[in-house]
Amino acid sequence: MKTSERILWGMYFIGVAAIIVLSSMGLIHADFVSLILALVGAGFLVMSFVSRSFGALFFGLGIEWIAFQDRLHLPNTPVWVVLIAVVMLTIGFNLLFPKFHKPHNHSAANAAYANPAVAGEHQTASFCENDGYVDCRNRFGALAKYASTNDFKGAYIDNSFGELKVYFDNAVLNENAVSVDLSNSFGETTLFVPRAWNTKTDISVFAGDVKHVGEPDRNGAHEVLIRGKVNFGSIVIKYV
Repeated sequence: MKTSERILWGMYFIGVAAIIVLSSMGLIHADFVSLILALVGAGFLVMSFVSRSFGALFFGLGIEWIAFQDRLHLPNTPVWVVLIAVVMLTIGFNLLFPKFHKPHNHSAANAAYANPAVAGEHQTASFCENDGYVDCRNRFGALAKYASTNDFKGAYIDNSFGELKVYFDNAVLNENAVSVDLSNSFGETTLFVPRAWNTKTDISVFAGDVKHVGEPDRNGAHEVLIRGKVNFGSIVIKYV
């Protein structure tokens, strides 16, 4: 966890403790259920700033709406309507504003496959290897791609509403340290990474998970950092 994340979460839990103590002493008069909902919503909002996650932001706002709609005289909205709105907003904003650590030398990364036999009727997919950098994007379908560059310098991977598999076991790594920037929303992304690479991860998770199959070589000469985010989906890293 980064220093800024520790500070934010530390301030949040200290604030929660203070509110609970003051409430128990009668210094804060609030309905207990509303208070718990407000604290949970505040936690999601803190998470949204820490991980820059639209899902956490909208879930936090939705919970705060449910907790305070009576006190603030907001329209009386059923919980299921709020939840549907939150999910739809999360999907929409993740599609409109995907976030990455922008890599270098990816000028040819936006070419999409037009062949339905490759990409699927409603699928948008692209794959590019340029000057050692790998760019792979997939939406609304299944895709498997193999990186075969002889001088791997980094990767940029985006998967939404689909299943994406990227194989790095044939990529040759000459650099001492490289990064793989990854975004996965409402789908599953599987990376096949050579076991000899000293692979580390820095992935923020909201309503999803990150799975590791096998173990990397912690004494490996080449360090690979897989960083990014997963919202409503799964990232699987297999060491081969």
